[in-house]
Amino acid sequence: MLGLNSTFDAILQNANALAVNVSEIHPWHLHGNNLWVLGYGEGKFSEKKDENKFKLKNPPLRNTVVIFRFGWTALRFVADIIQEFEHFIAILSLICIWVWV
Repeated sequence: MLGLNSTFDAILQNANALAVNVSEIHPWHLHGNNLWVLGYGEGKFSEKKDENKFKLKNPPLRNTVVIFRFGWTALRFVADIIQEFEHFIAILSLICIWVWV
């Protein structure tokens, strides 16, 4: 269940934007909090192939991450600010994202 003060691992997938075969580098951040970057990859994220690429021990802490063209970015954060949590839930309803609690 998604809840305030929960830790979220999420995959942000960057696919076609406004036209077929068009994708751009996209920065992404959360308001009021930092996040850990667990990994990056090319193409469509595959849990079987890509999850073993995650840097789970001492991952870098950032306030902004990059989602590369036709790629994915894995991140982790704690939703400990109510506005941040509400913002994240709104984003979930707009983009394709996988979440593990």
